[in-house]
Amino acid sequence: MSTSRGAAASSAAMVVLGCKLRFDLRGELVGPAKRRLDAAAEAWRPLSSTGGAGAPVVIVSGGRVWDGVVEADALEKGLIERGVPKEHIVRERCSFHTVDNARFTATLLARRAIDEVFLVTCDWHLPRARRAFERQGLRVHQVPAPAPPRNLGHRVWRWGRERVAQWLSTLPVIGVALLVVLLVLPGVGCKKSETSTPSSDGGADGATIATIDPVEWSAIDRAEDRRRASEIGDGMLAHPDIRVRRRAVRALARIADDASIPGLMRALSDTDDTVVAWAAYGLGYTCKGKEEAHVAALSTRAASLAASLAALAAAKPASSTAPQSASGIAPEIVDAKWAIARALGHCGGPAAESLLVGWVRSRGPWAEGAAYGLGDIATAQAGASLPGGALSAAARLGDESITALLDAASPPSPVAAALYGLGRIKRLPDAFAPRLVEVARGALANAAPSPERIFAVRALAHAGPGAAPELAKIARERTFTAAERAEAARGLGQLEAPGRDAAGEVLAALVPKADPIALTALAGDDFGVLSTLVDAFHGEVPKSGEAAMLSLAGLQAPGELPPVLARRLGALRCAAASAIAKEVYEHELLARCDAKGSVAFERARLAAVVRKPLTGERRNAWAALAKSANLQVREAALEASDAHPELGDAVRPLLALALRSGQAGLAGTAADAIHSHPDRASAAHDARRPDPAVRAALAEALAFPWTEDLLETKIALVEAAAAVGLKEARAAALTACKSPNVTMRQRAAKALATLDLDAGAAPARLGDSGACVPDEAPAAQEIAHLLDQPTKIVLETDAGRLAIVLDPSLAPVTATRLLALARSGFYKGVRVHRVVPGFVAQFGDPGGDGYGGSGRSLRCETSPVPFEPLTVGVATAGRDTGSSQIFVTLSRTPHLDGNYTRVGRAEGDWWAVAQGDVIHDVRVE
Repeated sequence: MSTSRGAAASSAAMVVLGCKLRFDLRGELVGPAKRRLDAAAEAWRPLSSTGGAGAPVVIVSGGRVWDGVVEADALEKGLIERGVPKEHIVRERCSFHTVDNARFTATLLARRAIDEVFLVTCDWHLPRARRAFERQGLRVHQVPAPAPPRNLGHRVWRWGRERVAQWLSTLPVIGVALLVVLLVLPGVGCKKSETSTPSSDGGADGATIATIDPVEWSAIDRAEDRRRASEIGDGMLAHPDIRVRRRAVRALARIADDASIPGLMRALSDTDDTVVAWAAYGLGYTCKGKEEAHVAALSTRAASLAASLAALAAAKPASSTAPQSASGIAPEIVDAKWAIARALGHCGGPAAESLLVGWVRSRGPWAEGAAYGLGDIATAQAGASLPGGALSAAARLGDESITALLDAASPPSPVAAALYGLGRIKRLPDAFAPRLVEVARGALANAAPSPERIFAVRALAHAGPGAAPELAKIARERTFTAAERAEAARGLGQLEAPGRDAAGEVLAALVPKADPIALTALAGDDFGVLSTLVDAFHGEVPKSGEAAMLSLAGLQAPGELPPVLARRLGALRCAAASAIAKEVYEHELLARCDAKGSVAFERARLAAVVRKPLTGERRNAWAALAKSANLQVREAALEASDAHPELGDAVRPLLALALRSGQAGLAGTAADAIHSHPDRASAAHDARRPDPAVRAALAEALAFPWTEDLLETKIALVEAAAAVGLKEARAAALTACKSPNVTMRQRAAKALATLDLDAGAAPARLGDSGACVPDEAPAAQEIAHLLDQPTKIVLETDAGRLAIVLDPSLAPVTATRLLALARSGFYKGVRVHRVVPGFVAQFGDPGGDGYGGSGRSLRCETSPVPFEPLTVGVATAGRDTGSSQIFVTLSRTPHLDGNYTRVGRAEGDWWAVAQGDVIHDVRVE
């Protein structure tokens, strides 16, 4: 304390001035407010040593609100925590600057006949504050809160500001206006990133939103990336700064393990819609085995949220603007209602389904999300069937749900997503088929083009043979979008003979003529529709399509075509020739469909080869393709061996060759084949006695230095080794069981259980095998320098100029990683290795078979947001198995929502992209 304190404590008061409030991740005050509280508590102790009524009153002065917290309230709480009794504290919550502090405090003290104060504020602020209090007739003793050292420039600026502010405070109102201008000017023209941090020594004047230190932000990001729920403390979830709460609950939702559930449950009761949305999303993905508790919590929160929204709607004028969260900070793009409904769909069960049906029937604000939720239930149930393919009542949407969705899809005011769920069921009960055709027809006729209109097309594919004419019309007419036409073509293939007949008629109308102008259509989205129609025959060409398929199989350009068109035409010719040739792999149409050794030629030949038992010359033809120079063909040949036990000894040398190849996809495919049929790796057909060559090759593959991102291959090798009882299997599985990657750990635990079971271990031993504890892993390097704004990447491809815009708002680590790869030239020369017309286009594997990556793994940053057409996502083979492969959606794909990282949006005609197209150049704008 800088002056003597001769006055009696009982005739004086202590005054603590408010300032900018900053909090750490535990919700504790830091910065100047903490220093003032520490100084005040230290000074109060000797003043209050007499105790009782002799202890001085403490006035905490400050009325500004920092992210929902009033200065005086925070100071009172801090003093109580430091031992000052609450009854000695008086809050002054009206002042907004130093002059106000003095004026309002003097009024309070006059009522108590006190004219002497011990003034607590930052040391650099004390001279000006002391003069303001002295002008109110108070005697002042200074109690400085020392500020940390600052550089010379900052100290000079602060000294000048204080001197000018002191002078202006003696002027009339114009002085106050000039002061505001002075304090604002230093920030004009200074662009700051979201994570920049103002001076921690801010006095009573400054911004009104609390700032968080970048180091503290990165602590949350590291906890999320390392999947450490224990590092997301309760203080983060109850933090006064809403941004901290949002970031913390987002981390828990992505960690999504048992340790994250208590925090997610707490966050579900938050007043901010964005926090609630993230909490609901996380609970939806952690509800396995806890469905009843999670559905109850989600249902309860939905009821309270619905009540608050109704009250808000009643209170708001019709002209009110976009919604705000309770804090006044605009919500993120996640939506609480939608996230709760989708979470209920993920949990499933009768209670969840019943609630979702009620929301769909209401056609109110919850109906859209509820329709998606019912679709999620249908997706989860689609694989559960009884012998013979029949569905049990528990394994499909209930009749009430189907009726509700059909009603909601019908006028008036149809729910846009109502038909989504009917396109996800495995088999619609026959009684509903006629009405579904009627409702879908009406939706297509009456609805304006929209991302959701494709749901009607997909639903028709489940409506039985009566839907074939409608699907044929969609596939044929160019008034529908490319995605809708491709989806209709695919749907025809699901309708058995009536669908194939209709597909033949459509193909006859669409096969281009053999002239250069007509063939240029193959450079656009017609190629995707045609190739999907050919695939829809499933090798069974109906009479209605024979002429068209023959025409397509023999289609030749009158002159030389550009390489891109020539490759696409070759792919169509070979696909058609394969369907016509059936099992005749030496068919003349196959022989001339494309250049010998091309991917299109070898794929078509392989399809014909494997249609009959692989014996004699057919076996030799298969073996030649299993040694192809084309990785995708070679892998497809090994995959086909799964259905051909007659291969016998012929398959083992090829499995060993693939395991030793050093190619991730090839080794992984061979390992999958061994895992599925371990007996085929043994000459004695004994799964526990593999062929010596296979055993040696598998051991070598286990020891091969695969890069960290090749998780799919490494998992397959561990599983294969366990299946044949390889002596190295246990060590490999134990190593995998400690992997930081959750998918690797889960699969390794199953492999260990297999080994234990074969060894005759007790059930307790099996349980121990599943208790895999991950090794510590460093957080992603990108966290130290995250991308902070959307960035466009332009791709020059065989399909023309395309682009993707990386958006870090929901996936900052992923966006930063992909941008670095683009800048390094990683994507130059890479092929688009997978295209499903109307669904996705995928690229990012230098090897071109879909197994490879950049050499570094990438954890998921999934979010409760929709995958709209032209959304960019990260391809994975399980949780946290991403690397460099990304995909672009070609339609609305709700089954991807929340399951894959959404990292941006795409621009350009991606519907014109075909499998095999090359990315020739990449540049960042």
